[in-house]
Order: sequence, then C-alpha cells, then structure tokens
Amino acid sequence: MLGGNYVYTDNLFKVAFGNAGLGRSMLGSRGNISNLSSYTIQKFQLENICPEKVVVVGVGIDSHKEFEDLVA
Repeated sequence: MLGGNYVYTDNLFKVAFGNAGLGRSMLGSRGNISNLSSYTIQKFQLENICPEKVVVVGVGIDSHKEFEDLVA
C-alpha cells in the first residue's frame, strides 16, 4: 500500500484547510505525477539546487573560520 499514512494525513488536512496550501495533497495528483519526466526533474534540479540556494549549518564548531574554509 503506497503512502497509507499519507492518505490519512491528506484527508485530515483537506478537511481542516480546504483546497488551499496545507489542504492540498502531499503526494500530488495522479495527473501531475504521470506528467513527470526525467527532463522535468533535471530541469527542476538545475533551477533549484544551486549554491545560491544552499544553507549550510554546523553545530558544535570549534573554529568558525575552519568551518567556513571547509564549506567554501
């Protein structure tokens, strides 16, 4: 069963929030999913997964400068 818990959550959120924002399905509609192609996914990756949109967080860092040098 694909996404059994998601179905419950989707229905709960739809009742609570209607068809806006949180009320929309987390898995997407069948029509949208069937329209996905490798081109669509690659295009999304190229446009959205880039250095300008990355946030790097470090916890327990002794030397901020050393951490900066490792990340850069």
